[in-house]
Amino acid sequence: MIISDEVTGSLEHNVEKEGHKNSPLFFAPALDDRFYAESYELRKAASTMTKASIEWFQSNLTVLMQS
Repeated sequence: MIISDEVTGSLEHNVEKEGHKNSPLFFAPALDDRFYAESYELRKAASTMTKASIEWFQSNLTVLMQS
């Protein structure tokens, strides 16, 4: 993975600013395609379920409050 000089400079500036000048800069490894695809599907499913749950509560709120 190649990081531009601009990004490196910005990261080094933030490390110096926070007083961690001697701390190494760590970067997360790139995600492999399969893991990325699985994660995307899980996030998409969770988002869809959340949206459906919110819509269900909105449409059934009066019934729930009367119970």
